[in-house]
Amino acid sequence: MKLIINQLLLKGVKEHKKNNFGEAERLYKIILNSDPQHPDANHNLGIIKKKNDKLNEAELLFKIAIQSNSEVEQFWVSYIETLISNKKPVDAKKLIKKAKKKFKFSKKFDLFQSKIDSTNINKEKFIEPKNLLTDLFHKFIENLEKQKLIEAEKTAQKISEEFPDNHNGWKALGLVFKKTGRIKESITALEKAVNLCSYDGEIFNNLAASLIDLKRFDEAEIYLRKALKLKPNYTTASINLGKVLTKLKKFAEAENILKKMKNLEPENVEVLNSLGVCLIDLGKMEEAEQLLKCAIKLKPDFTSAYDNLTRALRELNKDDECEKYLKKIIRLNPNEYRPFVNLCALLENQNRLDEAQSIIKNFSLKSNKLIEDIMLWEALISFRKNDLDNTEKLINNIDINKISENQQFYFLKLKGELHEKKKQFNDAFECFHDLSVYKKKIYKDYEENKNYWFNSIRQNNLEIQNFEKKTNFKPKIKAKWYQPCFLVGFPRSGTTLLDTILRSHSDIDVLEEKEMIPKLKKNYNNLLKISEIENIEESFAENLKKLYFSELEKYFILNENKIFIDKLPFNLIHIPLINQVFPRSKIILSIRHPFDCILSCWIQNFKINSAMANLIDLDRTVDTYCESMNLFKLSKKRYSLNVHMVRYEDLIYNFETEVHKILNFLNLKWEDNLYNYQKTAFDRKNINTPSYKQVIKKIYKTSAYRWKNYQKYLEPFRQKLQPWINEYGYLE
Repeated sequence: MKLIINQLLLKGVKEHKKNNFGEAERLYKIILNSDPQHPDANHNLGIIKKKNDKLNEAELLFKIAIQSNSEVEQFWVSYIETLISNKKPVDAKKLIKKAKKKFKFSKKFDLFQSKIDSTNINKEKFIEPKNLLTDLFHKFIENLEKQKLIEAEKTAQKISEEFPDNHNGWKALGLVFKKTGRIKESITALEKAVNLCSYDGEIFNNLAASLIDLKRFDEAEIYLRKALKLKPNYTTASINLGKVLTKLKKFAEAENILKKMKNLEPENVEVLNSLGVCLIDLGKMEEAEQLLKCAIKLKPDFTSAYDNLTRALRELNKDDECEKYLKKIIRLNPNEYRPFVNLCALLENQNRLDEAQSIIKNFSLKSNKLIEDIMLWEALISFRKNDLDNTEKLINNIDINKISENQQFYFLKLKGELHEKKKQFNDAFECFHDLSVYKKKIYKDYEENKNYWFNSIRQNNLEIQNFEKKTNFKPKIKAKWYQPCFLVGFPRSGTTLLDTILRSHSDIDVLEEKEMIPKLKKNYNNLLKISEIENIEESFAENLKKLYFSELEKYFILNENKIFIDKLPFNLIHIPLINQVFPRSKIILSIRHPFDCILSCWIQNFKINSAMANLIDLDRTVDTYCESMNLFKLSKKRYSLNVHMVRYEDLIYNFETEVHKILNFLNLKWEDNLYNYQKTAFDRKNINTPSYKQVIKKIYKTSAYRWKNYQKYLEPFRQKLQPWINEYGYLE
């Protein structure tokens, strides 16, 4: 790289000597884009700027040249000459004094001193005279600080018109455009500033900030890296780069950058807040919680930190604390609707519908504006209360384009469910299709991960099939330790209903949807292939067991006198590993009619990850079902698993009989409290699955064979699903 820069410099000097100033300037700027501190390129570009009467820019370039290499006398000469030409005798005299100390045997600086002393300027007028540009900048900054944005814009426009070659005018204009929400105009102005000046880190940062607003994160990253090359510890640029890298899913680098800034500025609340967001996206909720609470302690009215803290608390199932902070945000900013929406969502998830409705009414009384997100939640609560007329009235008055992007899912799903309630199944399916398109759009970044996840299941299926042809599995691990029970099934197969019923028994504890087994695999990257899993030694299995129970301690203390059930539907695909670590474990398999499973998954908005990203397209959902159920079937046969199968339809039609069968499987006796599973659901408050609305109700049968309402749309998938329909004993 150094060789290339030297070659560019030689070419630039050659063109400069030939008076080809435009080409020389272009070459010098190329060098400065790569090395902003290059002394010769800065100096030579300064000479060109001085020749074109761009004295302020020339000054800055000469200053950088001296900072980079103070041993070159000519750099000082050029800088002093420019200060004198720019009528800044005081600054010139200060620089001459420094130069004379450094270059003791040079007479050049005495000549400059004589030149200043011999001018007609009286000594009392040696103060730098005011000029139009300086006055305008002072006026701009004053207006900006007072939030007089119209006046600030007029001043910035005048600067850019009077001094079109001065980058600061365009920089000011870009800033005021951004503050007034004209992001595209802001980018245009700042791009002009960048073209005029490649050594001002603030311009690069400001341009990146506007690009972030338009979600042009790749471009923003480039400019932020340039800003930080110019100013390595530039706090604002570091925060912005951390945000951009988080958006680009470059989490590790984002965390490193923001932690570096935290070490430099441990009480900078913006740094703490941004690092908190990054840690949330990394799944480090406890660490994020502590940082965000620290930011709030330093700045008690920091609503952004409160908002992010509530995200972390929701993930940590600290709903009471989350509710407290949401109410705090509302007190701090009662006119902002988003905290009201988030509080409604929390209360609705806890089935506290009357309170949610009250929150909506309180906001509506305070605000004269019709806000689509608030109307949507009013409609959702009405639907939950079975007030279909009010739901329809509200839905018809909502413009989906005015709903926040993260709320549009609820609108499309609600609209589809409303059509379904009214038996308008074609309209309902159309809404669910629009919902799928919407999810595909917002989760497009998961495409690569979802394919990797899906292909790994397919590969495991092939591997087990090949092993079965060659040899039987011979278990080696005795596993004398405690054996959990596992509740598995394809998503939306009734696992949450089973969870709620079983946890009503006094001798059963259930852990709901924590990725315990997947974390074992993540901690040991070599556990990817079936061949590696089947060759695990006893000592290694014991280490995995310790890791599993250590993770479990985060949620509750294991009581080995009770039956502990690990409920995670997609543990379905981790059965080979479960069998090696817990070979004597009992497995409850929840089954629902394949068409109902597929349909229900397709219209849900699961918390997105590489697995759930496979449940967005209807055809991919079908393929995922087939591969997952096949992996379980192959595993059951190869490892001689101890499995009890429960069909969802049998459970809702013959509750007591089916629950008795499960209890016999678990060697437990019947308890009458099992009838009160709805109370169990209410007492839990937070149920972290899309089934939280259903399990608080009496067992209802409308969700059984729901697929028949959409049969004509699902028939194309019958050929793939028919083997599973037969496998689980469904007649059609």
